[in-house]
Amino acid sequence: MPQKSTNPVNQSYYRELSNQSRSYSIELNSIISRYGGSTERDTTTKGKFYRQLMYLKATLTGSDEDAIIGSSFYGEE
Repeated sequence: MPQKSTNPVNQSYYRELSNQSRSYSIELNSIISRYGGSTERDTTTKGKFYRQLMYLKATLTGSDEDAIIGSSFYGEE
């Protein structure tokens, strides 16, 4: 697992993204439930695979945060 960020600005940004993701998940699951669907409780296989890919990238780049953030943006587009 990669090291935690030591950059306070990045730490704040990561927390913001995590909270935003959690909020979106709650909202989407609420809508799905309202329409009788089955909600997701775990990370998808695709998400787990991508996370492992990011861990590998962190290892190969020496945990270069700029490279990791760039890859994250690319993965979200």
